[in-house]
Amino acid sequence: SRQQAGIQDSLEAAKLASERSRREVEAAKRALSDEQLRAARHLETARVNWGRIFICIHL
Repeated sequence: SRQQAGIQDSLEAAKLASERSRREVEAAKRALSDEQLRAARHLETARVNWGRIFICIHL
């Protein structure tokens, strides 16, 4: 029946939407972890640089 087909289409659309949002969440997680890695590296570099400056001041 037509109603059956409509329900089927709705289910299909919902499945696609949830799949898409799942992919978006995954992408967001990856972007976030990339950002965290970058921030961590940045902090590490800053720490090393401050260490050098500190040593230079004390020499």
